Amino acid sequence: AAPGNAANDNDVRPLYPASLDVPNILAVAASTDRDNLAQFSNYGRSSVHLASPGEYILSTLPSHSYGSSSGTSMAAPFVAGTAAQIQVSSPSMNGYQMRSIILSQVYGVNNLLGRVSTGGRLDSAQSVAYSKSTPVNSSQPSYTLSYQADRQLASNIAGGGGCGTVQKLGGGSGGSGVPFGTAGAVVLLV
Repeated sequence: AAPGNAANDNDVRPLYPASLDVPNILAVAASTDRDNLAQFSNYGRSSVHLASPGEYILSTLPSHSYGSSSGTSMAAPFVAGTAAQIQVSSPSMNGYQMRSIILSQVYGVNNLLGRVSTGGRLDSAQSVAYSKSTPVNSSQPSYTLSYQADRQLASNIAGGGGCGTVQKLGGGSGGSGVPFGTAGAVVLLV
């Protein structure tokens, strides 16, 4: 899940769904090509888990063209793609174990210490390689969902209808008058 693009500490000012404290969400900050936290990226020593490339990412645009975009919404899909690669290599592995592998195999970066809980950025190749040699664990953690009553949804902060970039470029709808979803790639691993 994308934790937001306001350079805020999500430990102090949570942004949902990224700040939900449940074992099936990964909150992904945006990093630069030099492994720094992107200037705009939200962070959180306990509420944001890892960083992933999120600055100047080549992507499709709503106008049927290509261009670069920046944001935590651009960083989160790299982690979602890594989870998909793990699922292909180990189809019976549950999402909680995939999450654990991704978090345990980050590339440690001094610039991210204290900014994200793992102190590192996604290492997709290492995560997938590690998952291939890891026995499948079918246990799942128990948890109690709790959140603040005045939670801030990322899509509401961006003016509704998706991340700010998508809203500005596409007018806030998917061409058929249907609004885009919440900011970021939200992957609920089950």
